[in-house]
Amino acid sequence: MNFINNNIEAALADCEHELTDAWRICCQDLERLTRRTAGSLLLSVKFRVMDRIIEVAGKNSRLSGYDENVFTCYRRLMLLYSRAISVYERRGADLNNYSVKKFISDICEVINTRLNMFESQINGAGENPVAIERIKLLSAGVAYFMFSFNETEKSYKNARLRASELAGRFTPEYFNTYIEYIQNDVLESFVKSNYAAYRKAIQACLISLNNLHSRKVLSYYYTLLTGESDVLAYVSAQAAAVEHELTHGAGDSPEAVKAFLDAVSEARSFYYTECRSLIAGFEKINDYAPPEPESMESLREACGELLANSRLIAGKDYAETASKYEADTRLIIGCFENNAGLFIDQIMIRADLSSLRVESERKITDWACRARQTAEAVASVFARQVSYYREQSERLSILNENSIISGINETLIIKVEILAESTEAFEKHRQAVNGLADRDIPMNDKERARLLEELFTVLSAQCFTATDNHDIIMNTFYYAAAETEPMNSYRRRVSDFCKKEEEKAEKEIRRFLTDSVLYEISTFEEILQYSVTRLRESDNDYVKYYIDLIDENARIIETTLKKTGITMIRPNPHDNFNGKEHEVLMAESMEGFAKGEIIKCITSGYRLNSQILIRANIIAAK
Repeated sequence: MNFINNNIEAALADCEHELTDAWRICCQDLERLTRRTAGSLLLSVKFRVMDRIIEVAGKNSRLSGYDENVFTCYRRLMLLYSRAISVYERRGADLNNYSVKKFISDICEVINTRLNMFESQINGAGENPVAIERIKLLSAGVAYFMFSFNETEKSYKNARLRASELAGRFTPEYFNTYIEYIQNDVLESFVKSNYAAYRKAIQACLISLNNLHSRKVLSYYYTLLTGESDVLAYVSAQAAAVEHELTHGAGDSPEAVKAFLDAVSEARSFYYTECRSLIAGFEKINDYAPPEPESMESLREACGELLANSRLIAGKDYAETASKYEADTRLIIGCFENNAGLFIDQIMIRADLSSLRVESERKITDWACRARQTAEAVASVFARQVSYYREQSERLSILNENSIISGINETLIIKVEILAESTEAFEKHRQAVNGLADRDIPMNDKERARLLEELFTVLSAQCFTATDNHDIIMNTFYYAAAETEPMNSYRRRVSDFCKKEEEKAEKEIRRFLTDSVLYEISTFEEILQYSVTRLRESDNDYVKYYIDLIDENARIIETTLKKTGITMIRPNPHDNFNGKEHEVLMAESMEGFAKGEIIKCITSGYRLNSQILIRANIIAAK
């Protein structure tokens, strides 16, 4: 036997290790997938926050929008200057009025100086140096965030949890839910850990962007634009002089002069309408109030908007992992099927269904024991009465009442013998049908098949524990499998079987109590009603003591029945008849009693808990 047990234990250990090794590989694949997915989403979130810093700081700075406008306005003015110079260069040779040519030449020299200053700042690239400076300042804020970035977020804490959820539902339909779970995990953890750094980065950007004087490039162009008023005042004076000369004759090329003056006039008009308005608007910027910091919830929503690319990457990774997961699944299911008996035996041990049978047998044994003890107690009471008669037989035999007393004694002797025989027969029957605790109730083929189908789901749902210990994993698995619906269904079948056995035993015990014990008590009560009533008329002390002993024994019997859960049904005169509890032996008319009222109780009835065993025999009024 020990050899067989050792072989079973060795086989169980082998198949358990095969199962856990296969499952560990499957778990590792799923954990790697969730970590890669979380890493991809985290990278997207990080870049989204960087974009958000640039977007929020740029939009909410005091000089927001002014950066571009200053440079754009100045560049437009320079283009108008350049157009006037082009007119002069194309048609200046046609001018034959020295004074006009001198005035125009002076204008061109002044605006050309301004053009050269502008060109020297943009280095011929044509790019907006103000915008470049602005980007640098924003980049510095982003860099501050990157230095403050919480690197611990790269370790995805919920990888095992999400992998366990994925293991039970590795389907294309579950993909979106799976991604949303991880996305929410990443967003919640990332935003919570890095929100403070995000706010500081935006504050640093706003401070840099808001300070005009510390921004050299922007300040330079703003200074140029405001100083252009003096240049254009000089240009306007020179243009007025040219116009004056025209009124006195400008030579033979008035069209060339007019074209040049129109170009100069357009530049002046643009400056005094657009540029001066921009300068005046800048003075109002001093009323700027810094915006309220963006809330953590708002940042989280903004980060969740642009994760489509990461979802595509995750989808590809998901599909590649699926084929390997299916192969791992087939291997695990094959292990279950090939070792079904060994696994199910261990699940049965954890389910502890034997406790149901043990508890039912305990109940039945307890009921039977109390019923036997009741019968033995009643027989002992009867034997006590018989013993008194034997002890006092010489004195009682000479009395006139001896015929009644000896009759009672013979009846009680018979009752003691009957109770002993019926109790022995009852005990032998109980021993023959006993052994419910040791009775095996095996699973049927359908129940076994359903349980095997559930095992992989149980494994995938329960075995992503915080440990890789083989024994803990298998023990967790067995206990979880013991709580599955197939096992619960089997448990209900075992429970129903035990309840039926309890009901069957209870029925037998009630029959024994009713047919053997209570019947003898009922006939004993008839003796009390008829024979003992006649004895109560005697004045003999021995008869009186005999009657007292019978009354005492009757009380002992009633107390004994109560301990068993049996109560007497003993209606009083004038109680109403109840067909469930009372049986009419005789109906008669009697003064003072209404129809249906009880006149007298002949023998008591008996109730076990709420069930009527024997109805009380009564005389009722008609």
